[in-house]
Amino acid sequence: MIVIQPLTKYLLGHWSFTRKFNNGNFGNGIVEFKNTNINELEYIENGTLAIVDGKLLNASKKYIYMIFNEKLEIYFFENNKSLFQTIKFEKNNRSVQGTGFHKCGKDNYKSKYDFNLDGKFQIKHTVWGPKKNYTSITKFTKQ
Repeated sequence: MIVIQPLTKYLLGHWSFTRKFNNGNFGNGIVEFKNTNINELEYIENGTLAIVDGKLLNASKKYIYMIFNEKLEIYFFENNKSLFQTIKFEKNNRSVQGTGFHKCGKDNYKSKYDFNLDGKFQIKHTVWGPKKNYTSITKFTKQ
């Protein structure tokens, strides 16, 4: 299975997103994927996060997406480009999907990526450990 070109081309550009947490927090904003190399994209996210106590926070993130034939590696941009997750691809007729895992200290991140290839994709993070316990679902729509 070869997904480099289709997925790289698919992700390029601007996306709006909504993010919901199972603790009542939610966010939204814009993501831009910029091509930095043949199989490398820069993920730039800017948005807001509404906390259940009424606070509204500005939020931003940056990652590097390295897309290979059968996997996606996501690196933290700010943290000396250390690896966040490796996503192994599974492809069916209408989507490219994959799962990944990341350990941050004693906390765990289990993630599911679903690239629908119809102008939408979704990322679900299930996080648990002594400091964190939540699920977030982020839905992206191509602009």
